[in-house]
Order: sequence, then structure tokens, then C-alpha cells
Amino acid sequence: MKNEDFAFHPDRVYSDLLKYCESDEGSSYASFHKFRFSFMLRRIMPHVSVKMCIANIALSILGPLMREEIEKKSAEYYCIISGAEYLDVVRNASYSKIKKEVYDVTIAHDGDHEITLKYGMELFYETLEHLLAPDGLIPRNLTKFLNNGGLLLGSVPNAVKAERRLNFLLGRNIHWPKDATVDGVFGGFGHIRAYTYSEVTELLSKEYKVLDKYRFSPYGSSKIRKVLNLLPNSWIAVIFFEARKKEKR
Repeated sequence: MKNEDFAFHPDRVYSDLLKYCESDEGSSYASFHKFRFSFMLRRIMPHVSVKMCIANIALSILGPLMREEIEKKSAEYYCIISGAEYLDVVRNASYSKIKKEVYDVTIAHDGDHEITLKYGMELFYETLEHLLAPDGLIPRNLTKFLNNGGLLLGSVPNAVKAERRLNFLLGRNIHWPKDATVDGVFGGFGHIRAYTYSEVTELLSKEYKVLDKYRFSPYGSSKIRKVLNLLPNSWIAVIFFEARKKEKR
């Protein structure tokens, strides 16, 4: 077992996250997503280098733990938020220790970026599906404060995962109810849209070189996860990706 596999074992990640959870809802969320969080940390941390500036788009319960792990490697961790009002929605005392910059990735910006730093890596996990904005605009905005050759790591839910295919065949609606989409989770929108395996490449390829896409189903019992992870790429619950910003000439 690699060191990072041991350090970021799902149960250990969950245990570490509990100190940042201020409610039963937060603890339940951390427990439900512990396999996804573990997978994310094992993909992120090998890319972190000394003095690298890393931006996480938005805030999440994983943010304080990511900050802790990234700063252990003498790198800097920031969160990009849309505005001060965002902090009123995602209140958590541990978020106050995270350095933040304000930039709304959902609107068009004229000229250069309005962020003071250039980042070597951006983290964009489980975020795109919650943003009410044209899909092409958001990846383009993210390039404005990413170094040439910088990395974009992220994930989106799969629109045609196994569960959705089964529900569709059974005549069930595969989309979120409108009230759940509007009210969302922790104050944001719910899943406005999910994506297919091929759409991820199409979405990123103009601004980035897609380096890899990962097949992973982090939810359910051990047996269910093993079965789901044997299915073809297009059936997997979550599509993880790594991409590199294209060099400007």
C-alpha cells in the first residue's frame, strides 16, 4: 500500500473530517462521501509541490482538511468564492482559516482576471453541476487565473450512470425534483445538469489538454462498489478528470 493510500484511507479521512463538522448534517455528509473524498486526496496530493499555489473553486467540508494537508507540503491553499454573501450560506468556523479570493466563475469577465494570484493547480470537484451558467463559460473563466501548463482536477456526476439507466427502464424520472434543484444542498443549487463521459472531453478540450479520466463509483456497500466499478466507463457514477491548461503562444 502506498503512503498516500494509507494516509487517505476512507475511514481515516472521515475521522479527520469530524473535527470540522459542526452539525449532524455535516457529519452525515462526510460519512456518505468518504470514499470520494479519499479518492480525491489520493489524486491531488502527488501533484502538490513546495510553494505551489492551489485554488479550490468554492468551499466544502473537505476544504479545511485539504488546506491542512497541502500546507504540510509547504504549498498554499486558497478557495475561490463568488462573494461575501456565499460565506453566510456555508457558515463553518474552520472556513475562517482558509485564504479566499472573490471571483464569480458564472459570469463573463472583460479583460484580465480580477484575482491577484496565478495558480499552479485548480480543484473543481462536484461543482460544475451546481452552477447555473453556460457550460463553456466556466472552464474558460478558470483559465484566467491558472498558470500556463497548470492543472485542473475535478469531477462531475455521470448523466447515464447505472442507477439512472435502471430507473429510466423502469419508467422513473431520472432528474432531480425542481424544489431540490432550487433549494440544493447547503444553500446552493442542486444538480442542474449531469454529464456523459464524452461530454467531459468536449467541454474541456478547447482550453485544456485532457490528460486522464477516471472511472469510479464511490457510493454504496463494498459489494455494490466492486460491482459498479467493473462496469464500462460510461456506466460509472462519478467522472473524475485531470487536464492541463494549453500554453498560450
